[in-house]
Amino acid sequence: MAIYGMSLTVALAVGYMLIRREGHRLHLNSDQITDLCFYGLIAAICGSRLFYVLLDPSVLMYDRLGVFKFWQGGFVFYGGLIAALLTVAIYCKRKGLRVPETLDLLAPGMIMGQAIGQLGCLLSGCMHGRPSEYPWAVIYRSPDTMAIWGVPLHPVQL
Repeated sequence: MAIYGMSLTVALAVGYMLIRREGHRLHLNSDQITDLCFYGLIAAICGSRLFYVLLDPSVLMYDRLGVFKFWQGGFVFYGGLIAALLTVAIYCKRKGLRVPETLDLLAPGMIMGQAIGQLGCLLSGCMHGRPSEYPWAVIYRSPDTMAIWGVPLHPVQL
């Protein structure tokens, strides 16, 4: 589980550095880029958790405060993407930035961050697929992973 947290940290750092570098190349305000990344990250976390709860309302049945227990997992990627895109659009409108160019600026860093995060997910065994007999199946041998260990599983992340 620690590898996943570490990979998320690396993903955020690499994504942010790519976005900053591209912003510098385009002679954009570095404070606005930092603010945009920060607000987008917060929106992505909240949006992905909200979509998880909407898709699995049983989270609320047993523990109403369970919605806020981010460390227990339960995030939906497209919920975070939708929330972050809405936040970017609102930020751009308030600051007078053009949305298409801003999204072009953010895309490489977001894609690289997602790729690194998915590798961390693969290593930690989260979002594993069904048992598989294909040669690319992954067998987790540590009980510390989130996957069923000792069983060949389809690597959904890849």
